[in-house]
Amino acid sequence: MRKHSLLYQLRPSASCEELTEAIYGQAEGVFAMVAHMVADPRDAEELTQDSLLDALHYVRRFDESQGTVAAWVRRIAYNNAVSFLRKRRIKTVSIEDCSEWEKAAADGEPPDSDTQLADSEERILRLEELLKALPPQERMLINLRYLEGRSLEEIAFIVNSNAKAVASHLNRIRNKLRKKMRKV
Repeated sequence: MRKHSLLYQLRPSASCEELTEAIYGQAEGVFAMVAHMVADPRDAEELTQDSLLDALHYVRRFDESQGTVAAWVRRIAYNNAVSFLRKRRIKTVSIEDCSEWEKAAADGEPPDSDTQLADSEERILRLEELLKALPPQERMLINLRYLEGRSLEEIAFIVNSNAKAVASHLNRIRNKLRKKMRKV
């Protein structure tokens, strides 16, 4: 059996070794998710290790009717990262407080194709900055949905919510980003 197929198709009678292999197979994805939530890569590495160890410790509590091993391990990592952030009380900076984002460039000239390309690149950079400025939980929801392509149900399981609440939260985040993008 291939490693990644274990992540989604574990049998109810899966052995402890198969579960362990499936958990270790999540290391990169867990690290990527946690790295989007915390600023320091060393903290992300430590949280990833802690999360994998927690998953191994509680491996027999895994209930496949609740979701996949991948979602279960990410839920553990998410909870660990949220706890870490609460303990550290990382100060977030409001986008409105950043003077560089308050500057508007209005030439009044019709854009040519080079200008349109530059504008497009500027919009991408602006969006990246706005995403970085999101609170960690919102940034993580965006990453899970749009970068990792996770379903609403899987994200809901990870964050201990329901799919409708996740969809609503994602919609509010998109609207907030859209509004801030229009301010330029």
